[in-house]
Amino acid sequence: CTKSMCAISQPMEKSTNNFTVYVDADWASNLDNRRSQTGAIGVINGMVVLWISTLQKTVALSTNEAEIMALAEATREVLAIMKGVLKL
Repeated sequence: CTKSMCAISQPMEKSTNNFTVYVDADWASNLDNRRSQTGAIGVINGMVVLWISTLQKTVALSTNEAEIMALAEATREVLAIMKGVLKL
């Protein structure tokens, strides 16, 4: 595990044969620089394969913008995982 990402290989629930990503942002949560916090969890077949918790790189001007930036970050991570899986 690193400070911003961790992979876990324990099943959370019964196998569902799908890939689900849950993403959220906490708008302007850092009181020093007003940057938002991004959080995401990726689940494949009931197993957590992606966990992200990081401060966003830029200041979001609205809750909606913070959520979109969080979704973009999670999408980049998912694409990186899928690219790695396709190489196997």
